[in-house]
Amino acid sequence: MFDTWYDSTYQPSSPLVDRYNALIELGRRATWPTGFQRPFNALVTGALDQEIAALQTEPGRGVAVLIGRGLGLTPAGDDFLLGYWLVNQTPGPWATAFQAALLEKISSPSYTTTVSRNYLQWALEGHFSGSLLALTNWLAGGDGQLTERVHSVIDYGNTSGRDTLAGMVAGLMQQTG
Repeated sequence: MFDTWYDSTYQPSSPLVDRYNALIELGRRATWPTGFQRPFNALVTGALDQEIAALQTEPGRGVAVLIGRGLGLTPAGDDFLLGYWLVNQTPGPWATAFQAALLEKISSPSYTTTVSRNYLQWALEGHFSGSLLALTNWLAGGDGQLTERVHSVIDYGNTSGRDTLAGMVAGLMQQTG
């Protein structure tokens, strides 16, 4: 008989949490313009609180509110969803519901642009740009500097990189509490 119990829930190591927190802090201070026509820091510190909460508790409703929203060839909401998915794709009921909701919306030409539908389809299949993968690699303990990784992401498109990064930061903020 075993009389010792172990908590098997995943707890990121301190260096990883430090890296998450460094990116989150950068997001809280950044004032870059976004496709939502609000400064970057406003997106991650209140302007999208209801949408972000809906993504976590009711993925279908959260996706429906964000898909196709905002400016850009790939609308800001779509870019945000891509970044949010990138840091939240752990298998489980939430991921299944998110994928189903996003797939439903991108299967119709009514919700977003053709370019965005293709990017989101690739993301659902686990394919992301090199700059996004370099940043997630850094978050996981890889080499490089945060600022160079972030600038590589935010330099993509007019606001697409910033909107994608906002989704990543919002997702990390939810994970770290």
